[in-house]
Amino acid sequence: MVLPILDGHAGCDKQFTTIENNALDIIEFVNSKLGGSVLMMGGLSLGGQILLETLSQRKDICKYAIVESVLVIPSKFTYSMIKLAFGSCYGLIKYKWFSINHADDYVRKLLEIVKRR
Repeated sequence: MVLPILDGHAGCDKQFTTIENNALDIIEFVNSKLGGSVLMMGGLSLGGQILLETLSQRKDICKYAIVESVLVIPSKFTYSMIKLAFGSCYGLIKYKWFSINHADDYVRKLLEIVKRR
């Protein structure tokens, strides 16, 4: 299962660029380190958007995908607002009080489910 840490999040020192660039990085990682495909990939919120982009570029990269809280209908207005919001809040991501803990809870619960199987 692949649950990547997003650029600019959780102590990652690489700055976030675009959803497309993150998807390409994931594809490159899976190709070079994991033989070109995995059983499962997961993504929540922005991570889910990156996962959808990854799947749009390489539909055979995984057998199963868990995607939650993503925009699946393209919207120019929403895209422009997201770009503005990320641009204005990016510097705050490094502060724990600003981080959204639902992703941590989501990953923790998902790992509990995986361990039970």
